[in-house]
Amino acid sequence: MTASNHSIKSWVWLDGRRMKDREALHERLKVAFDFPDYYGRNLDALWDLLSTWGTPLDIFVMHTEELDNYGLGFLALLRELEKEQPRIRVYADTSHVLPQENSDMLYSV
Repeated sequence: MTASNHSIKSWVWLDGRRMKDREALHERLKVAFDFPDYYGRNLDALWDLLSTWGTPLDIFVMHTEELDNYGLGFLALLRELEKEQPRIRVYADTSHVLPQENSDMLYSV
């Protein structure tokens, strides 16, 4: 399933404790978003796939204090994506609105 094929509101939980370096971060993202095998495992590839996401998407990133500098770059990318793509909302270490019951969680990692 590719990012553009999602047809329902989705949300993803990401745990910074399990994304402590670049390799672990991209492995979690590939699984969480069900990215295709050709996913390049870098921030440019992440941008390319998420910027084509077809439906509303809430991304929750918890334990951001555990992220390394690369992980902080990942958070900056998400914030920039959120500005450019109104269907994507990002929550980092916050208790903002939780996903609604009619939302489908793609994956929790």
